[in-house]
Amino acid sequence: MTDLSGLPAGWHWATMGDISRVVGGSTPKTGESSYWGGDIPWITPDDLSGFTDKHIERGRRSITKAGYGSCSTQMVPAGTVLFTSRAPIGYVAIAANPLCTNQGFKSFVCRSDVDSGYVYWYLAGSSEVARRMASGTTFLELSGRAAARIPIPVPPLNTQRKIVAVVEQQLTRIDAAARSFNDALAKLRRYRTALLNEVVPSNAAAFPDHWGSATVGELATRVQYGTSAKATDEMRGVPVLRMGNIVDGNLSTVKLKYLPADHPEFPELLLHDGDLLFNRTNSPELVGKSAVYRGKPSPCSFASYLIRVQLGPDLQPEFLAHALNGPYGRRWITSVVSQQVGQANVNGSKLKAFRIPAPPIAEQRRLVEMAESRLSFLEDSQAEIRKNLLRAQSLRQAILRQAFAGRLA
Repeated sequence: MTDLSGLPAGWHWATMGDISRVVGGSTPKTGESSYWGGDIPWITPDDLSGFTDKHIERGRRSITKAGYGSCSTQMVPAGTVLFTSRAPIGYVAIAANPLCTNQGFKSFVCRSDVDSGYVYWYLAGSSEVARRMASGTTFLELSGRAAARIPIPVPPLNTQRKIVAVVEQQLTRIDAAARSFNDALAKLRRYRTALLNEVVPSNAAAFPDHWGSATVGELATRVQYGTSAKATDEMRGVPVLRMGNIVDGNLSTVKLKYLPADHPEFPELLLHDGDLLFNRTNSPELVGKSAVYRGKPSPCSFASYLIRVQLGPDLQPEFLAHALNGPYGRRWITSVVSQQVGQANVNGSKLKAFRIPAPPIAEQRRLVEMAESRLSFLEDSQAEIRKNLLRAQSLRQAILRQAFAGRLA
């Protein structure tokens, strides 16, 4: 929001260093048990992931006095604005009581003539400004010096408080609408799960007697990992599907990356109509999500976190995708998944060993057609709800822009 101009009379531009004291954090030695489980609240960026309250009292872990004394973390008073400075940049909360943080924060102890709620809402809408001021090669990090340079428009204290009241009143209504939209999406996800359970029941005992079974390896003609080459945002060459392009059992062409058309792994790693893509590495709840490529975009490749499965004539790709995405497949994924530093993995060997029910191909087609017709309605509903959520987010940002340009209070 640094493009604000024409501030009202009595306002001025300042930096976070002008209006607050910037405080960092630290972590006691994790292997020293005497440093952990004490009475001192200690916050990490992970504690703010999914955190929707304005104030925070404590995180998942706490430290002892010995732990506090062993490292360079600092206690900050109630009212301090906590701002994550890495992994990721931009989570924000207000300390409800004295606490300390790890090194993933730059916290702002505000002057007495600055309202912490005002700073909170300003930073909540200014994460992109902070990211542009960050540096780093492995990951971006906002240094204390850079955090102190974040610009902020500053009105008189009573105006700050009026802005906070108006912003919170308006955002409360928007957030209520967003919650109702998210509730509707949750209901549609439950309906989707129930529908996929009709295609392939989660309990193998419910399979009809005439269904056979086989492993993916027995029915596939090829199981292959994608490219590890670094793709770019430049929209030239061949698009590369990545794990984020598999959404609710479909392939999304939003945010594609590209490789040159003469890349040495082509045409070996170009997709063919009917190829199933299986996400082998992701978070535990998303690993294993699958979708079928049906010729668009063309040509097209796939990244290394995806596995391409080409099937013989006895298994329809969409039937396998519904099995993997439904309760039957999720149960299997849970049973074979490997955990690696916060990521879950199901490799190609495990995928080949996945035993899939194999109805006659005509019955597979009938089940897929039934599912696709009902999923089409569901996906249209999901798309409309997501549009409404995007509108709510845009309105939220517009309110914050108006507020800090002095056009709300």
